[in-house]
Amino acid sequence: MLDNVFLQQAHHLVDQLQDGTGEVAVSVLQTLSQASHVPSGPFTQVLGIRFTAYGEGRCSATLEVQPHLLNPLGIAHGGVAFSLADSACGGAALSALGERRLVTQDMQIRYHGPARAGILTAHAETIHKGSRTLTTQCRITQNDVLIASVTGTFAILSPDELNALKDKTP
Repeated sequence: MLDNVFLQQAHHLVDQLQDGTGEVAVSVLQTLSQASHVPSGPFTQVLGIRFTAYGEGRCSATLEVQPHLLNPLGIAHGGVAFSLADSACGGAALSALGERRLVTQDMQIRYHGPARAGILTAHAETIHKGSRTLTTQCRITQNDVLIASVTGTFAILSPDELNALKDKTP
């Protein structure tokens, strides 16, 4: 949860913005202030992804499409649905493997309709678990309408690969 001093400073900065950017800044601040329930990193917190179910090779998550996630046409940028799918698929893969040594190797998304302001819901499941990869499928809906379908493959890192990756982190 963001503290009051930070929020006061942020609101002061927002008051100084021009050209309609204040609405976007307020939207980002509102999403961040509600992100305390997200058990993940800063990127998923900025997007406002919330995990609603997790376990046995499955994961569900939601994301509220806020004004700062809309493009000039008033629909969500395609990366919003993709990021929600990557998070849900990653959760499904992680729950199937049981340890944090996965990275997204490949992901294919098919968009079936535009996402608009409101709640997106992702349901992902693991469909294959091998010795080096896991494969997941995900469906993203909004108001019971299919928005996107996704297939994701996750590489299972060896302990050496995991350590090498950690050593190169800035």
